Amino acid sequence: EGTVLKIRTEVLAEGWDTTAKELEQYFRGTAERMGLVLTDVIQDASKLFVSGKENGLDLQTSKFIYEQFSGLGQLMGADAEQQKGITKALSDMLSKSTIQAEELKGQLGDRLPQAMALFSKAMGVSNEELMKMMKDGQLLAEDVLPKVAGVIKNQYGAAMEKMYDTIPANQARLNTAFKDWLRLIADAGVADNFKQLLKELADFFRNEQG
Repeated sequence: EGTVLKIRTEVLAEGWDTTAKELEQYFRGTAERMGLVLTDVIQDASKLFVSGKENGLDLQTSKFIYEQFSGLGQLMGADAEQQKGITKALSDMLSKSTIQAEELKGQLGDRLPQAMALFSKAMGVSNEELMKMMKDGQLLAEDVLPKVAGVIKNQYGAAMEKMYDTIPANQARLNTAFKDWLRLIADAGVADNFKQLLKELADFFRNEQG
């Protein structure tokens, strides 16, 4: 995990007004604040950030989009795979520059049922008008996604903050902390001793149950 994080942050930082260290702190801080598994944050946010950077979005805007859509996914009960699908839909929108029905109604709408309504509200149009704008190629992802993220924050922000302190969120924090602890053990060169201890504990509990 540490190696993957180092590589991705170095690649992302290039050409952006940030450093690999700052991005690492962001990933860790976001996972902790939102109650997400760190590896999922690294994978999902990195893809979105790359697409955002290629389309001229600054880092703060890319962060805002990721946090609002990811937070809404949490609120709607999305699991890790569904969260990846949400991020993929956003990344595809940015990669294609224009928002198309395939990503909005298909990829995103399948995971966030209110997606169409949120996009319509952000643009100040009806669903029918939104569909026509998509057909005519009038919805530029780099312009629209920040507006939709703002609507999500205004409409669901308070509920999302409460979600960050639920049991699943705290389980994710524990998961990340445990992985960090294991990494420290490995870095200290005592991983083999620790594995042997775990094996002995497992044998002990099996014998006690037997």
